[in-house]
Amino acid sequence: MDGHTQWTVGHGGYLAMSEGVTKETNSQGLGKGLFSGEGLFVHKFSGRGVLFVTSLGAIIQRQLRQSEQLIIDNGHLVAWTCPYAIERAGGSLSSGMHTGEGLVCRFTGPGLIYLQVIRMIICCILFIFV
Repeated sequence: MDGHTQWTVGHGGYLAMSEGVTKETNSQGLGKGLFSGEGLFVHKFSGRGVLFVTSLGAIIQRQLRQSEQLIIDNGHLVAWTCPYAIERAGGSLSSGMHTGEGLVCRFTGPGLIYLQVIRMIICCILFIFV
């Protein structure tokens, strides 16, 4: 961590931090808390040092340029530095139910996003049936 950028880490993503990094647990509001998949509280980190995150499977980094947007299924979030809004996947409520899609997060740059390649629910299903 560079001492200037604040990171938000999703549910279950925090592993450890070095000296010089501060951790705050903040409410992200009722709407985001209920529908983002990250819970009512998220961890926010700032300072200078090393922040360790954990995930299911590999972590993919996406760098968003100014005003660039990326829509991400909330089950894949690990950590991010840019703001996001919750929206329904697909067009209408019925199309979302038909395709099995739910709500997604629309991130707007600039910033970094770390994604995990395996969703928690998929991992649990694989574990149960293997």
